[in-house]
Amino acid sequence: MKNLAQAPLKKVVEIENVECENFKLKRRLFELGFLKGQKIKVERMSALGKTVMVVFRGFTLTMRKDILQYIMIKD
Repeated sequence: MKNLAQAPLKKVVEIENVECENFKLKRRLFELGFLKGQKIKVERMSALGKTVMVVFRGFTLTMRKDILQYIMIKD
């Protein structure tokens, strides 16, 4: 299973689940709307490749790649 950090640019993918040992981080991701079945698009990547801009649920969010590795997507 691939994670959101590995998703191709400009392609809409669907979230499969969130796999995170840290309960506080997992809860925060759920609060932001990273739920199973949610469609999400990777819009841009920073010059150094450490942050990624994602678009979903009508807003744009920039997150670090190390956080996005916990969000699993469907192939």
